[in-house]
Amino acid sequence: EIADDELSISTSTPVIQESTDLSTSTPTGEATTIPEVLSESSSVDELVTEIVPKETTTPELEYTNSIVDLSLPQNISEDILINSVKNIEALPLRLSFARTTATSTPTLRNEYVVYENIFANTDVEYKITETGLKENILLKTSDHPSEFFYNINLENYDYVLTNNILRLYKKGHQGNDLFLQYTISAPYMSDSTGKRSTDIAL
Repeated sequence: EIADDELSISTSTPVIQESTDLSTSTPTGEATTIPEVLSESSSVDELVTEIVPKETTTPELEYTNSIVDLSLPQNISEDILINSVKNIEALPLRLSFARTTATSTPTLRNEYVVYENIFANTDVEYKITETGLKENILLKTSDHPSEFFYNINLENYDYVLTNNILRLYKKGHQGNDLFLQYTISAPYMSDSTGKRSTDIAL
């Protein structure tokens, strides 16, 4: 469901319920969600070479590679800003979590930039890859939200949502892949035992 520039990702149960990537866990497990934001010319089949921040307590928040120019926020209440490097006509994509009052600041954990406790018993982490931005939502106990909502500047694009994949096109060119600017891929969920499910609505 997409309304008023808000992107909703919902889960039905905390048990088993993107790939390119959202995940939940069993009541005792930890899970990851991973909507991956891709530039128009990238493919999930590409060989991924990871760009890893240095192991420091204050993580790097600005990244540039051959696909995207990315800025992660100083706290989770602010926007993630994504610019396409290959498509200079693409407008910046802005993403943030809706319906949270958290102001978590980032730390570095196992090559991921992590924002803790953005919701009850919920962390979010980001990793930069050669195809874009990978997001994991970590559900630490069974007492976690079953839905996550995003603010996204959809007014700047024409978009198509099919098979849980959101494709953003240049205004006036909906469905024309020559003008595809960003893709937010279908989420998936996995529990602490590695079981995976795609039973998630985007």
